[in-house]
Amino acid sequence: ENVFLSGMTLGLSRAEVRERLGDIRAFADLGDAFEQPVRTYSTGMLARLGFSVAFQISPDVLLIDEVLGVGDESFRGKSAKALREKISQGRTAVIVAHSPAAILEMCDRAVLVDQGVSVFVGGTRECIKRYRQLLNRVAQGS
Repeated sequence: ENVFLSGMTLGLSRAEVRERLGDIRAFADLGDAFEQPVRTYSTGMLARLGFSVAFQISPDVLLIDEVLGVGDESFRGKSAKALREKISQGRTAVIVAHSPAAILEMCDRAVLVDQGVSVFVGGTRECIKRYRQLLNRVAQGS
């Protein structure tokens, strides 16, 4: 039922969710837990289910918030591959991440935000360099 509610919230009809239910179930890879109430799910399981439902739609812009760091290594790889496929189809992805590796892998431009203010916009390598400098300044208390 949560798959139907999530899918309909994202703009799919009940029939469209029903058609894609097998793909959602397969991608989430939750096994028998798929049929259990979501109140019994761990945070990682919730993220798997949410990602699996969300990737059944094809918006022009994808907003991804730290989802690539959730789940086991297999699911992270599967999620990253699905995201790369969407991007290669001409979709724009806005990814919120603290992982330099994820940014380098997925992005061609980056924005560094410090306390709600954009302090850098540009290439990913330069952004990561500035992010690390910012972290060092914070760690040193300056």
